[in-house]
Amino acid sequence: MSENMLAARHYLYRTFQCLLGNDPRSDGWAELDAELVEEACAIAGTDGAKLARLLGETCGSKARREQLASEYAATLVGPGALPSPPWESAQLSSDGGLFTPVTLTVRNAYRAQGLLPQQYPSVADDHIALECGFLAELAGRTLSACKAYDAERCTEALEASRSFIKAHPLRWTPCFAEKLSSEKAPFYRTVAESLVDFLKVDASWLDERALSRAAA
Repeated sequence: MSENMLAARHYLYRTFQCLLGNDPRSDGWAELDAELVEEACAIAGTDGAKLARLLGETCGSKARREQLASEYAATLVGPGALPSPPWESAQLSSDGGLFTPVTLTVRNAYRAQGLLPQQYPSVADDHIALECGFLAELAGRTLSACKAYDAERCTEALEASRSFIKAHPLRWTPCFAEKLSSEKAPFYRTVAESLVDFLKVDASWLDERALSRAAA
């Protein structure tokens, strides 16, 4: 198993967590690297050119990040109704409500891996950035286990990732991305679409690894 692939997965999930969970004026944004994002996307097997171009135009410019802060608030924070709520429960429930049984299912998935959001229980666990953060943690465990030649721990993290992606983000992030307006939220529409593309590719890659293990 390629360490480059495992490192690319970890980097991309951390990147999406930052983009969808942090204000553009935060220090984390300033540290994002468009070239590394494009390279990681290429290694993972997804097209990151459009996302990398937007990041290149934005992350290195304090003025541009200041401008993007209003799009971030209107798209992912509020106040006011959000065009496409960034919570799994809101996307899947008929009334757009938060803290539904779906939220508890996501929380239980975190707990099964010994994890919970830092602001638990004051935040809804199924926010898109938190789900990306969880997958980043699992990707980091996979990479560490691979470097340590710990096949059992590596397999556990891969299987947890595979199960979670299919049960959660892939069920609702396509709808989340589709509801975002290319005119009103051009940056976040691109980020969301790029995340969906990566999730699909990663799920396929994880399936291939599972089949390989089963055939061994």
